[in-house]
Amino acid sequence: MRILIKDNIHLKGVKTSVGNRAFYDTYPPRPEPAECVQKLIDQGAVILGKTKMNSLATWEEPVEYIDYQAPWNSRADAYQSPGGSSSGSAAAIAMYDWLDIAIGTDTWGSVTRPALWCGCCGLRPSFGAVSAHGIEPCCQTFDTAGILGRDLQKCRSFAAEWLLPSALQNDPKPFTLTIWPLDFWKVIDSEQVSIARRFTQQVVSHLKADYKEVLFEELWLKSPPEGANGCSLSEFIDWAADIQDYDAYHNCDDFRDKYSRLTGHAPYVSPPNQKAWKFAQTISKEIRDSGFKRMEVYQKWFEDTILAATDGNVLIVMPLESLTPRYRDEVPSFERPPPGINTLALAAVLNAPAVTSPIAEIPFHSRITEREEKLPFAVAIMGTDLALMDTICDVLKAVGLPTTVKTGRRMFE
Repeated sequence: MRILIKDNIHLKGVKTSVGNRAFYDTYPPRPEPAECVQKLIDQGAVILGKTKMNSLATWEEPVEYIDYQAPWNSRADAYQSPGGSSSGSAAAIAMYDWLDIAIGTDTWGSVTRPALWCGCCGLRPSFGAVSAHGIEPCCQTFDTAGILGRDLQKCRSFAAEWLLPSALQNDPKPFTLTIWPLDFWKVIDSEQVSIARRFTQQVVSHLKADYKEVLFEELWLKSPPEGANGCSLSEFIDWAADIQDYDAYHNCDDFRDKYSRLTGHAPYVSPPNQKAWKFAQTISKEIRDSGFKRMEVYQKWFEDTILAATDGNVLIVMPLESLTPRYRDEVPSFERPPPGINTLALAAVLNAPAVTSPIAEIPFHSRITEREEKLPFAVAIMGTDLALMDTICDVLKAVGLPTTVKTGRRMFE
């Protein structure tokens, strides 16, 4: 099996850049591969090389890449954003027929979101299902390696061999409830909501499961956890969700120190990283710990109030972003997911797996090609690792949707 790995994962004899030239210049070639890479090598995989990424795993659009040019996304008019931060891994899957799997990492949507933009399958596995040893950390509380591929069944087989069995449910219960999170879908384009709703109803019908629309903010007000102290969900959690910048910043302490001693000056980082670092410097350790404690409260509340609402397992069908053309030569002006535990963050905070599943293509008139092109459209589905992938495969087959995507401009043509 031919595999590429993201350039924050160590490969023996190769430097790691994390998408930053100063970082690349600071450290020598790595003496050992990451444990998750060694496992692949031991199983006979061929590691072909590394893929580009958002620098230091911070959200960057193509014009914000400074040290290295952004990867090229072959979908649509071939001038669209590849998403991130596992941008190169997803773009490679969408481009190269000879590539079987690409490995990315996901802290806060960094596998699932580029899978959307590059029109491929993406798995953020359960936290702890992949060894993090030998992966440059962003925020260790949420960091995990993940899988990107064109064939969902091949991704499932790969996951079964690669993920650590001890972190997976050995005998998962059937999915008996499907949740439609209104908080997340209310900011998505109405036509895309309609496509996702139809797919979700097909999921419910195939599984013969219950269906429930949930507004998390409203449920929080009705059944708040201990310690909410009268706060709304937004008041309680929105600021806490940004606290991970503290960890991302301090995980670069050694880098800043070594680079400064080597060169006599501070390293360059891109404007999005400059902004994140500046914010992180305002956060004390006490505030950081308080923020993470709030996320733990949210996690327990969600598990007790929502996931425990059925005797079986729960599927949550989520958007990733509202799709509109996002040209690689444009300065970002689009609306990003709202603050707090948003659709990109939920699986991370719950230590749960999420799968990006392509289900449609969205037509638009491209200013590049001056003709109609089609953006890939996908949903993220949260459940239990292997059973989740099996279920999605079964549903896609049952409703006549492909379980594989093609390379190039169109997923399904």
